[in-house]
Amino acid sequence: VSRAARATAGIEHEPVIRITSSFDWMDTVAVDGFTLTITADENAKPVLNRKNKNRFFVVRNGGELIVSGLTFIKGKHRTYETKQVNAGWGGVVYANGRESKAIFTDCTFKKNFAKALGGVAYVEGKATFKRCKFRNNRAGCGAPNIFQAKGAEVNAEDGDVGTVNECDAFYAGW
Repeated sequence: VSRAARATAGIEHEPVIRITSSFDWMDTVAVDGFTLTITADENAKPVLNRKNKNRFFVVRNGGELIVSGLTFIKGKHRTYETKQVNAGWGGVVYANGRESKAIFTDCTFKKNFAKALGGVAYVEGKATFKRCKFRNNRAGCGAPNIFQAKGAEVNAEDGDVGTVNECDAFYAGW
């Protein structure tokens, strides 16, 4: 059982996880109807590697994910998760449903991939990215960094998308 799975097993109310060092992230964590806060320990710069196995997080049913100070590499989503047609949405996080919320502050996203949309994130609810860096993320159909579904709210402030053309990095759509 991975550290992430052990850290979230049986948690029902507002857990806070402090990451002190880099490691290979083994499981997709479902933030399902609760708030999960994950932060880098003071003076730590942890790198979490998903090794192209799947995405890091699914946020649903009013769940809220709050993350700060971490680097996410090689998150990948390419298969069907549910009976809905959502194959390949969000290489790091899929904010599923209008009530879902994801907040990333001072994070770096490198070499993440989604087969369809949102190499880093596919957002149906709300998402905020503050002072985040995006490097070499890809998506098969568009939005190599963030895809904002119709009716969703996404805010990216003071970030570095690694390209001159921000339209190449983000997409607000259907």
